[in-house]
Amino acid sequence: MHRAIARHTGNNYGVISRARARQIGLSVRQIDMRLARGEWEAPVPGVYRIAAAPVVPRTALVVALTASGGIAAQRSAAELLGLQSGVPQVPEILIVEGGRYRGPGLVRRTTMLLPEDCTRRGGLPTTSVARTLFDLATVLSEFELEGVVNKAVASRQVTRVQLVDRFDALAGRGRRGTLAMRHVLDRLPAGAPALESHVELRILTVLRKFRVPLPDRQVKVRVNGHSYRLDLAYVAEKVLLEGDGFGVHSLRAVFESDRVRQNDLVRAGWRPLRYTDRALRRSPAAIAAEVRAVLSAAT
Repeated sequence: MHRAIARHTGNNYGVISRARARQIGLSVRQIDMRLARGEWEAPVPGVYRIAAAPVVPRTALVVALTASGGIAAQRSAAELLGLQSGVPQVPEILIVEGGRYRGPGLVRRTTMLLPEDCTRRGGLPTTSVARTLFDLATVLSEFELEGVVNKAVASRQVTRVQLVDRFDALAGRGRRGTLAMRHVLDRLPAGAPALESHVELRILTVLRKFRVPLPDRQVKVRVNGHSYRLDLAYVAEKVLLEGDGFGVHSLRAVFESDRVRQNDLVRAGWRPLRYTDRALRRSPAAIAAEVRAVLSAAT
């Protein structure tokens, strides 16, 4: 019995429900004795935590999941799935309508939770990647949502077809996030490669806002015996757009190879325009005007 308790709590961040403890074989008196001796703690009624177990960022989420019988959702799910970094301070969980839970966490209730909407990561129940992205549309800005969607597609955790399928099933009149997700999917046409950095996304956002023609994504070119991939490029005009960020050239070898690449492209007639995230946020109109002027000069 003690081994069963240790095995369960060891795999569950030191947390166990009263029902599970009783199922394993502990009596009510044995549970009360552990609480009285300070071996166990009761963060919420009916849920216990081994006092000696380390408290980690996910502990609050595990307590909420154990108490509610729900699954991780929105930003909690995104962290589990590797779509966003940082565990939310307040757990975000999803439970089926009718479930009784008044414990800690941001609780969403749903009448529809299909098997394809559920999965497990790190031993914890969570919404699937596609369902998580749709639910994130209710709590993120459209720009933030597009960044997470592109990250998920680029890392091959989900496809556009899967996202459209869940959108068709979940979208509804008046449902929060529906319009934002529709916009994001419209900007992710079938067959188009996903963006790989938030700076690329911000470049496209600026160009759309000021109605500048959009470049092609992930263009492959061969120059001076070398093959290069251009993040954003106007092929006919030989203009390429790239995002610069701190840490991109932290290694000398990378820094030097990047300069060789740029020189090769310039010699072949390409004109590179490089922008930082800070510049894109501070001077979007000026950047859009510059891109438009360079394109006009190239035609």
